[in-house]
Amino acid sequence: MASHSYFLALPLEIRTSIYQYYVLEEDGYHYHYQPGKTGKLSTSNYRPINLALMYTCRSVAAEMRGVALGTNIVIFKTMDLGIETEQMDPAALNYLTHVLSRWKEYVVFTAIRVGRFSPDLISKIACKFPQYEAVLEKFSTGRIDYTSETNFSWGQAGSVHRSFVDYTVECLSKLSDFRRLLGSDATYRGPETYPENDMPDSLMFWNEKPWSLFPASKANTGIVSEAMDHFEDSSSEHFERFFEYRFSAAAAAITCLQSMSLGTRLQIRNISLREDRQAVAYPESHALGLIPFCVENERLRIERQVSLWRNAFPAGACMIGQIMQYDYWIGRGSPFLDFEGRDKLLASDVSSSFNVWIKEALALCPAGMPRNSFSLVFDGDPSPDQSSEVFERVKRDAAWQVAQDQWYAERGITPSFLEERNTNNYCYHFESFPKAIKDIVEGKSFIRCNFPVGVLWNAMEVLNENRECSLEEWSSRWKSEYEPQCIETRPPLPVWLDLRYEQVAESRRKPAGT
Repeated sequence: MASHSYFLALPLEIRTSIYQYYVLEEDGYHYHYQPGKTGKLSTSNYRPINLALMYTCRSVAAEMRGVALGTNIVIFKTMDLGIETEQMDPAALNYLTHVLSRWKEYVVFTAIRVGRFSPDLISKIACKFPQYEAVLEKFSTGRIDYTSETNFSWGQAGSVHRSFVDYTVECLSKLSDFRRLLGSDATYRGPETYPENDMPDSLMFWNEKPWSLFPASKANTGIVSEAMDHFEDSSSEHFERFFEYRFSAAAAAITCLQSMSLGTRLQIRNISLREDRQAVAYPESHALGLIPFCVENERLRIERQVSLWRNAFPAGACMIGQIMQYDYWIGRGSPFLDFEGRDKLLASDVSSSFNVWIKEALALCPAGMPRNSFSLVFDGDPSPDQSSEVFERVKRDAAWQVAQDQWYAERGITPSFLEERNTNNYCYHFESFPKAIKDIVEGKSFIRCNFPVGVLWNAMEVLNENRECSLEEWSSRWKSEYEPQCIETRPPLPVWLDLRYEQVAESRRKPAGT
């Protein structure tokens, strides 16, 4: 373009508007994975990004630098990639992350049982994880009720709990008899016998991030191979080859951003993560891997959308493997009784389905995520009306936790950390649960819903109705005094059972509605 160009004579503000209009794609840029590569960005219909105007002259090229990525939102969705030699096997990643987490917990409980938690060790762990101080004090007694006092993560986000367990095992590994502690005759087995009681020692050094699409090192690749050989015959829920295993949208974004230069990453302004299906390896925690990119780019804004009906609710319900096993035997004439949660969404599963995502989102800022960089949206499409109805259960549960706290206060009772988080206390979810829901309803949170959420329940009314109850009666009423107990989907949603079978490979799915 000549130096006397009429275009370059226009004010810069007008030229910038023209550049933005030229590069703008109504549906934004989409990440498309290519086998053997990290993937690339293109338009929603797979057309290459058009930047031809940049090549007209150096002046225009300089002025357009960063305009395309700064103007268009960059969209990532959950990805079903199949199995590539360079890529982490998603089934293996899912299996290993779950099994390894359970195994490390068993190592911790073995150490409790055989009295390996000295005052010095407890003090060291408590310095790094002060929120677990009460739990560690219980560890020191050598006695903990596995069935009622473990409560999964003691009210913490799953990623925080796994970090606590990882660090605890790391500290235990410094003990001289640690290898003996791992012996099959000593290892705590929990309420059932799991294959992880015979884990290869090499897995202790497996340090892959749960959002990894590619092995971080050749050593990790070898460890994965060894573990898969060891457990190839396992029938674990987490390693059924006929499931459709997907990587999360957050994992796809992390992989894409890692492949870019710093200069290119700094051009991006808006990222949308569409978690439209279930994904592998604790996907609710994968936004942790985005923290470094938000720290380096203070103008980057990430919105993570979680589909309620095709992700959060199915993932929070009973395992699809249980349903498939039931349907298999029923199809062969076995007289099994139907079980709750097979063909309907259980109301008692609703709050926990929200909470795994809420807790992980709330854990991001303490982990280093800059404020205003991240938001979480619960997506109620394609049925916002049904989503609003189901969210009533969440508001109800928040009111019950507030009411129970007031019930304790009226009686001058201060429940211990473990008593409050006892698995038999259904009214307790996590410490900041009522406030988190209140902030969502009042529009004061970086967490929101794209469907109407109504108004908060009146906790005082709940207290008045249950004031004379015992603690045990509070839990039993929490379970029984809510209608409906089971939630049936209605159009435009498929029936619940068909939603569940969407996780299964198409060749093994049941006919619609059966």
